[in-house]
Formats: sequence, structure tokens, C-alpha cells
Amino acid sequence: VTLGTQFSTVAPKHRAARWVEALALTVTLERPVDVVLIGGRKRVRLAAPDPDTARALLGCLVALAVEGLHRVLPLPPRVGYLWAQCRARNADPQADRMLAPLWSWDEDRVWKDVLGDGGRPWDQRSAGDPWAQRGEPTLLGSLAHLVWRPIVRAEA
Repeated sequence: VTLGTQFSTVAPKHRAARWVEALALTVTLERPVDVVLIGGRKRVRLAAPDPDTARALLGCLVALAVEGLHRVLPLPPRVGYLWAQCRARNADPQADRMLAPLWSWDEDRVWKDVLGDGGRPWDQRSAGDPWAQRGEPTLLGSLAHLVWRPIVRAEA
């Protein structure tokens, strides 16, 4: 088990960073290495998968990172994490009351430049995209499925 501490609350970006660390350690040590994050008044444990699954997940994340060097992938951290949480509950992310506030927190000048004024990351459709996932009509949803779904499952 590795331990990570944050002065502030445990945000999605902290979960993602520690998740990649857990996957890499699991692959390197050939045994699951869980992560515990402590921040604010919350403790989060991410249960690492078996080494073969960790290798596959890490490979996918590396491929997405390489893709991200060539184009902006519509996956703001707070919105993507919420999307995966909603899907895990079989809920519609676009109906979640936290979507707009989290998007306003994630949105910055870069997103406005990429998506245009008033553009939202969930407006981009996944049809024809190599990262499209079955059942996810948006590219954001497909990317959240690949990046955030394993993290949400590891928290359960």
C-alpha cells in the first residue's frame, strides 16, 4: 500500500496521479499495490487490479497520453470523474445537478479556445472516433469510460 496526503480535499487529479502510480507499481512488483489518499477530512482507498489488468490499463493510459499530444481530448478531470460515477450508478451524467458547477470549475480559457464560446466537452460525438466505446454517444463519455471508470471501480 502506498499513501498519499493532500492539504486540500482529494480531487480527481489526485486520484488519477495516484492511480497511475498504483498501476505502475503493480506491474513492476507483479502484485497489486493499493493506494490510500488522505485529504481534507476524507480517506480514499484505490484497490489495484491484478498485474495483467494493470498492464492493460496502463497501456491504454499511455496510448491516450500519446494521442493527447496530437489533439485535445475532451476530458476535463472533474467532469470526467463525475461522468464515470454517474455511469457506475446507471445514471445520466447530463442530468446530474453537479455537471454544470463542475464544468464551470474545470472550464478555462484553453477549453474556450478549443471548444468555442459556449462549447461543452460532452457536445462532441464519439461516432467514428478510434476511442469510441459502445453505449457512449459522446467522446467525453468514451474517454471517461477508459480513464475514470477503472478508478471509480477501484474505490468501490
